Amino acid sequence: MKINNFEMFALLLASCLFGTIISTYYNANLVTDREMGLVLAFYVATLLTFFTRKSDKKAIISYLSRHNTEVEMKQNTDLQEAHRRHTNQLKREHGAELHRLHNALNFINGKFDRVHADYDWVLGQFQEQLRVNQEQEDRIKYLEDLRKQSGLSSPARLAPFSAPASQIEFADPTLRARRPLPQVAEGVESEE
Repeated sequence: MKINNFEMFALLLASCLFGTIISTYYNANLVTDREMGLVLAFYVATLLTFFTRKSDKKAIISYLSRHNTEVEMKQNTDLQEAHRRHTNQLKREHGAELHRLHNALNFINGKFDRVHADYDWVLGQFQEQLRVNQEQEDRIKYLEDLRKQSGLSSPARLAPFSAPASQIEFADPTLRARRPLPQVAEGVESEE
């Protein structure tokens, strides 16, 4: 049986205290029976604690040595169960993340398809507008050629589609009033 320093100190202190109290009890009337009973109970409790701890350690060690294979099998089973739970958790997390990424990919593919369809539509409209403009230019050129062949000249030279800056006038904006908006009056169309 191996004793550490604290246990040895407690055992020696309890033994010295018990011996001193017993010698005082028998040699002088300074110690009463009640005090003697308390010291005896303390000494017995210290001895019981000391031997119980040692016997418990021995019992645990002997139990583990006798049932070593059972304990190892139980630990192995517990480790396998923990590993299985961890693996299942990782599989669930992987499946959820994979599902989320597939959803994100499908969403992005849908957006890309919509953008591609919009691009195709705008490109088709642009090509159609270019074709219409080219047809109009060809028609104008054809009509101009017909006029030149018949000897007629065009009185107006080709004018740009927008007026020069000197011919554009904008009215000053009206000041806003803090009252409600006036009722809209219906305009009268002038006949020309």
